[in-house]
Amino acid sequence: GKGRPHRVLIIGDSYLSRSLKRILERQGDRAVLVHPRFDIAAVRRAVIRSRIGELLMAHPQITHKDAVELAGFCEEKGVVFRLIPDILEIRMGEILIDESLGVPTFQIKPVSLQGSSFITKRLMDVSLSALLIGIFFIPLVVIAWLIKVTSHGGVFYEHERVGFRQRPFQFMKFRTMVSNADVLLEDLRAKSDRKGPVFKMKNDPRITPVGHFLRRYSLDEVPQLINVLRGEMSLVGPRPQVLWEAQAYDEWARKRLNVLPGITGLWQVSGRAELTYEEMIDLDIFYIEHWSPGLDVKILLKTIPAVLSAKGAY
Repeated sequence: GKGRPHRVLIIGDSYLSRSLKRILERQGDRAVLVHPRFDIAAVRRAVIRSRIGELLMAHPQITHKDAVELAGFCEEKGVVFRLIPDILEIRMGEILIDESLGVPTFQIKPVSLQGSSFITKRLMDVSLSALLIGIFFIPLVVIAWLIKVTSHGGVFYEHERVGFRQRPFQFMKFRTMVSNADVLLEDLRAKSDRKGPVFKMKNDPRITPVGHFLRRYSLDEVPQLINVLRGEMSLVGPRPQVLWEAQAYDEWARKRLNVLPGITGLWQVSGRAELTYEEMIDLDIFYIEHWSPGLDVKILLKTIPAVLSAKGAY
């Protein structure tokens, strides 16, 4: 009847099943249960006991034999049975189902930032970056001069990062450290403050006095506008990855390399250095899948207070 919510049982414990749960719960009239492990007897019991109306199988390791048996059982009980192919787990882009061959085939479209979206985003990037460089030209020249005079070495620090489609590029920053900083890194890596394949340290002894000031207000990041103009980065996007982080990636995290990395992103406006590695990746994926010009503008506007409050920045 109308009064009772439609009960859905999702089988599987993966990013995919968690996403499905969120999507279904938003529809309001559905009660969603999740069975993380697949055990055919337990699933049968759950279907009967909880009066399930629909069963979603999102468990990648199910055998064909079990799937067929479960489909038969659902048919007997009048339960809708849907099987979700595990390929979706790896590529949560858009999936087109093509029936022209007489059997349904899945075509996996790349993540949403293609075609016209990509062009719109690129136009926003180029015009805004050029404008910012124009407005702040004098202060930038002053900063460059200060770096040059107060410590030995170049004005910029270039570091190789993994970018769009796994292409490496030179990530630009104002130099905030002594010129032999990378040599000293190996000794310091043992003292890192953050778990996971990321290096962060609060009182890094390699930072110059000018560098401390630049980092405090994220001014060291400004030369990335040059990366944006060169087409290697975007103003908003996933965090650009250091090579050894990118090598530590699983399939799921590698999706972030399907778009241009950003100077700022959801991870930055959500509290910065306090995020875990997994949370950063989840935010990046969410951003890629929900991109719109409005979302970019919202993130850019939120970045300003995030930078000025300088909380979590080091």
